[in-house]
This record gives sequence, C-alpha cells and structure tokens, in this order.
Amino acid sequence: MFMGNMVFNLSKVKGYNVLMYALLAFQLAIIIGIAVIMISAVSNLGLTTTVSTTIMFLLGLPMLILLYTTSTDKTLKSVFLGLLANIAFLSAAGIVWYIMSNILGAGWLVQLAKGIMVIGYLPLIYVLYAITKAEYNKLNRNLKIFIGFVNISCTLAIVFFALTHLAGGNTFDIIIYTLSTIGDIIILALATSLIVLNFPTKLRYIFSIVFCFILLSFVGDALNLLNAMRGGMAGIVMYSNYFYDAMLLFMVTALSIFLVYLFFKDSGMVAIKEANKKLSDTRHAMNDLIMQMPDAAGVFNTKGDAILVNDPFLRIFGAERKELMAKFN
Repeated sequence: MFMGNMVFNLSKVKGYNVLMYALLAFQLAIIIGIAVIMISAVSNLGLTTTVSTTIMFLLGLPMLILLYTTSTDKTLKSVFLGLLANIAFLSAAGIVWYIMSNILGAGWLVQLAKGIMVIGYLPLIYVLYAITKAEYNKLNRNLKIFIGFVNISCTLAIVFFALTHLAGGNTFDIIIYTLSTIGDIIILALATSLIVLNFPTKLRYIFSIVFCFILLSFVGDALNLLNAMRGGMAGIVMYSNYFYDAMLLFMVTALSIFLVYLFFKDSGMVAIKEANKKLSDTRHAMNDLIMQMPDAAGVFNTKGDAILVNDPFLRIFGAERKELMAKFN
C-alpha cells in the first residue's frame, strides 16, 4: 500500500498477522462444523467420532501431504508417506463403512471397509521396516531380545485366544481384528526400535507420534477383538470407539505441534540468515572504505593486533602486509 513516497507493509502492522491467523482458524472451524453436520446426516456415527474423523480428514491428511511434499529429509519423507497412506486407507474405510453402506443399504460394504482398514497397515509397516533394517545393527543386543520377546509373546497370545474362540464368535470380525492387532504389534515393535536408536530429535518425535497413534489403535482393535469373541457386547464397542477417536485427535494435535515447531524454526533461521547477511555486507563495505582511503588506516581486535591495514599504513612502517597482520600491536 502506497501513500506518497511512504510504503506500508500490512504484514508488519502490530496484531495484523494474529488477526489473519484467527480469521483462518475461524473459517476452518466453520468448515469443520458444516462437514460434521453433513456427515452426521448420512451416517450413524456418534458426535465424538464424527468430529474426530472430520478433523482427521480436513486437517490431518492435508498436513501429512504438506509435510511429505516439503520435507527434505528422506527418512522423514518416507515416514510421512507411510502415515499418509495409512490415514488415506482409514479414511476410505470410514467412507465405505459409515456413509456408503448407509446410503446404499448394503451390509457387505461394512466387511469391505474392514478389509480396507487392514490393508492400510501394509504401507506403514513397509516404510518402518525399511528404516529399521538399515539401522538394526546399531541396536543394543539386549534391547533386540527384549523388544522381540515382548511383541512375539503378545502376538502368539492373541492368535491363540482368537483361534480358541473362532467357532463361538463372529468369525469374520475375529479374523479382521486379529490381523489388525498383529499389524499394530508389528508397527509398535518397529517404532520402539527406531525411538531408541540414535536418530535426530525431530525424527524420534515423529517415531513417537507413530508409536502413540498405533498404541491407541491397538487398544481399540483389542477391544473389538474381544467383542467379536464374545458374540457382540455393546459396551466394549463404545469404549473401543473412544480409543479410535483419541487416536485420530492425537495424530492431528501432534502434527500441528510439529508444523508450528517447523514454522518458528524456519522463521528464526531466516531472521538469523538475514542478520548475518547484513553484517557481512557491512563488513565488506567497511573493508572497502578502509582499503581505498588515502590516509593510513587499520582495524585492530580487542587484543590490539592488526586484522586489516591499507597500503598507506604499510608504507609508514615499510613492511609487507603478512608481516603486520595479527602481529603488529
């Protein structure tokens, strides 16, 4: 905005950026609210589940896409891709399960959605396995044994109880949630291994997000597996939904914190680079001024040693530049 010879930058007006961020947040809240109402109208989801699912779809997926496309670290990029694929499969499963099955009145779509949900584990497992495989030799031997023992024991116990209840419960759901819990355990084991390895803090934070995200999923899947074994218990299903909702909200919150961290870090780095450039420009200008002066001039450090002298200065002492630099006092 121009006024005469004066130039105003609105982004530097006190409170302007805060106001813009507040308006954007308000707009986003309205969009989420409208989406929640629309989804509630065509599905049988509870309010908490509808809100968490909508926030994950409208915020979580875009944030993961942004992090994947902007990340320069190959390891981070692959983890974001694995998470993005996992959330995309979960979103697709949710749309088929809660919306399409209600609109079309086709019960078999629920089974299809559960199958999509299980497939969603594969990309994340593949990504974490590839990273772990490259760094596995750096892991302490005792930790390898402990992590392997805990997770293998848990897997065998779940498979055993699933097989013993296969005939008396919902067979399809028992198979689906057994596979889901095994997928959870595999990811938890891989994420645990990566967390204890000597990765940079930023990477360990992302691995911790994966660990907590899948841990909540594991509890929800285990409760649904128990429900399928016992032939359907409404109370257990209700509690499992709480963990799924917490899982989605946790992911969005953790990614938001990470993005804010990156924003302020990048802003600080830009400010430091600009300050260093200005300092460098000033130093070069001062050096040029001293070197072109007709009179003898020099620059000395706090100890009194010469660090810059011009030609007239050298002529006064009849010395070469290398004889005076950092020696003349």
